[in-house]
This record gives sequence, structure tokens and C-alpha cells, in this order.
Amino acid sequence: MYILYLSQKMRNIYKLKLSESIPDEKENQFPLMNWYVKPEIINRKKYILFLERQNYLIIWAEGVTGKNIGEIFRANLIKVLETAGIPQDNINLLR
Repeated sequence: MYILYLSQKMRNIYKLKLSESIPDEKENQFPLMNWYVKPEIINRKKYILFLERQNYLIIWAEGVTGKNIGEIFRANLIKVLETAGIPQDNINLLR
């Protein structure tokens, strides 16, 4: 489970309705849990920047909508971790 910290601007742009509840840390088996989310426009294209709060891992995503933000985030996180050489057993926890 992840916690995404969103600004009101981000919620308004993407019409996001996410859970307000904060999970118990015992539920989280993966250490990259806390993410700041920020919208960016580069060359008139919308991107989302995800920044992990403790390790400063950065993930860029495009094509995000209010309905697919979780799926796109997870897919891009898996790509970044594979590129970084994280063992596949650890990455499988995300699937």
C-alpha cells in the first residue's frame, strides 16, 4: 500500500477521489511507501512527478487520469526498480 500526498490543485486537475485513510505501517511490506505527487507541464504535455519522501526516488508518468493513477504509478515504479537492478523477488511484492 502507498500513501500519495496530493495538493488540492492535483486533486482538482485530475478529479481524484482517493481514500483519506492512512494505512497502518505494519500493513506495508515495501519500504517505498510515502510519495509526494506534483503535476508538471512540459512542452504543453501533462506529466506527474512522484517523489518518494524518505529515499528521494523520482518517477515521472504521463497519460495519468483520475481512474488510472494507481496502475500507471505501479507500472512506472516497477520499470524504475528493474532499471536500478533491484532483485525480481522484491519487485514481485508490487504486483
